[in-house]
Amino acid sequence: MPIRSLAAFVLTPWLLAGCGDDGALSSRDAGTGADAAASDAAVSDAAATDGGPANDAGPEARAAIVYDFAAGDTMADVREGFDWAGDRTVSTADGSTEAGAELAHRATPAPNGDSSSEVRYSFPPTLELYQRIRLQVPPNFEHRTSLRLALAPGTSVAGWELGDVIVGANGVAQGTLLAIASDESRIWLANADDPRIDRSWIGTATNETRGETFEITDRASEGSNNKLWAIWMDGYSARGWGPTVVWEFWPDGEGGSNLAVHWSRGEHNGAGGHQMHAPFFVVPEDRGSFFEITTRLVAATDRTSADGVIQLWVRKEGEAEPTLLHDVRDANIAPPVEEPENDTLPRSWANGYLLGWANSGYTERTVFRLSRYEYWGAVRPPDLPAD
Repeated sequence: MPIRSLAAFVLTPWLLAGCGDDGALSSRDAGTGADAAASDAAVSDAAATDGGPANDAGPEARAAIVYDFAAGDTMADVREGFDWAGDRTVSTADGSTEAGAELAHRATPAPNGDSSSEVRYSFPPTLELYQRIRLQVPPNFEHRTSLRLALAPGTSVAGWELGDVIVGANGVAQGTLLAIASDESRIWLANADDPRIDRSWIGTATNETRGETFEITDRASEGSNNKLWAIWMDGYSARGWGPTVVWEFWPDGEGGSNLAVHWSRGEHNGAGGHQMHAPFFVVPEDRGSFFEITTRLVAATDRTSADGVIQLWVRKEGEAEPTLLHDVRDANIAPPVEEPENDTLPRSWANGYLLGWANSGYTERTVFRLSRYEYWGAVRPPDLPAD
């Protein structure tokens, strides 16, 4: 159904197809890509899984593989055992002096629009894995939310303008008008309070800006979770015999994001629920700044053990040391069991992608820049704080 949006354009009906209810909040995949294969001979020695720094190589430790895009490296450059699936333009954002490989999301101003910007890669297999990236938050970053409201038949929105303040049926929840369907049967709100609570919205609502009341008959939240980083063994998520770990960021309601993690145990199962939501991108303070993000994965001992480790640290530009955001010590992320149908698959961490699908979409073209990537394998970066 055509709508009017902030970009002052008209959407054709096919653009609104798939504009589902809250079920749309589940993660979307952006294609299968090419999964790296590696024999058991390439797998590193099994690491300890107690969560401690079992492979601390001391203060002089260095990453085994480095791509420094700010210094002139490109994804086409060859590193032994490492492969980027494609190349990206290296550029510098306005107002910045540090370059990075572009991970660009196209503009999707429609309130139900989404987009994808993903780069896949493969690396030397290891059962314990430290990685680090230096990523610039786009200078125009805005993690939007979109609440779709169905209006009672005959409702007039004459004189309403985008940006009007709409107050829900409970008299407390509110959001700003983002778009109006051309037949005036639905409206969309940006950054609405209580977007998943019916009683906050369904009933008699108010356009506070116009001083008019109207009836809402239904509400649904558009998808808003966006991928940051995924790591897997032989196949991504439900495609794999082995496990997958995915970090995704969710809107904080203020234009910024909270970061969460979830994982699949493998055996062709999808990922479970998101856990450990923690403040991540803060708007407007973090726009244009660089984040150093370090992850650690340790595979579980075996399929009967839940002792896998998932950790993530963040050091924002100007901070003295990394801060631990995620610390999971009981993940069921063991290598796949050897079976005749999968006896040639990698049995350790070997594949990943950065960014990926953005269910929220972005009103403007939004470019993340990857300034640096580091692969440490099982060696712990010496600047990480002690567990």
